Amino acid sequence: MLELCFNEGVGGLLAYWQSGKQKILCLGDDLSIGPIAGGPDSQERRKQLVRILGSDPWGELPAGEWIDEAWQRYCRTWERLRTLPEGTEVRVWLDRTPGSWCGFLASAEALAFRKARVTAALLPEWVARPDGTAVEYSGWGEASPEELDALLEDCCREAPQVLLGGLSHRWRQLQEENAPLRAVINGRLRSVPEDFYDGMILSRLPEAGQTIRLAELLGRTLGECQPGIGDWWLACRAEALAAEGRFRLERDPERFYNSQVIRY
Repeated sequence: MLELCFNEGVGGLLAYWQSGKQKILCLGDDLSIGPIAGGPDSQERRKQLVRILGSDPWGELPAGEWIDEAWQRYCRTWERLRTLPEGTEVRVWLDRTPGSWCGFLASAEALAFRKARVTAALLPEWVARPDGTAVEYSGWGEASPEELDALLEDCCREAPQVLLGGLSHRWRQLQEENAPLRAVINGRLRSVPEDFYDGMILSRLPEAGQTIRLAELLGRTLGECQPGIGDWWLACRAEALAAEGRFRLERDPERFYNSQVIRY
């Protein structure tokens, strides 16, 4: 069986869990952010990946060609998916993050074309534990390798060809809309405007006149609101909100995430 996921952290989790027993394809570019009209391995997506990986908000990444290497590796992964042997068994790791659903919809056409036998492993929202507590998950990356076997017992469902066809049709619709963002709203993936997450950021600001590090503001937003996206887009929106005068941003010239956010 081939394991297919859409997040680098989940790919690492599966590699540890499987210990090399199964092949893993990880399509780690978050297709919920940025242009998608040209396809997942288009030059538009390459530029998006360069913007994300080249941002280096902590000022710690090495110089060199590693970003281009990451892009080439990503394109090779898509090519492997499109050339799977017919009838390959594929388990798709899904959660409720928009990047996960975008990845599934984007890959559905290739899976259907190769007549893959697809099983969707949809992460439960919460799981009861024997000690009487419950744990809530927002993404597969939050689970531990020791939990995966138990989680898979009840969360796997067959994804028939007719479903894959419907998903690929929905993806083409989203490509035509080509919105800045896509988000899961009431269980459905929808196009949304670029300011969709702004309210989450603003609601986590400190009291008027108080200061907070940008890294802490982003951490609060991710942890308390659980938007299901990475910090890069939220940081971009924080810059935009500061430019609009919603708060003041005193930039750290070397480490952007150490910048100070001051609420008026």
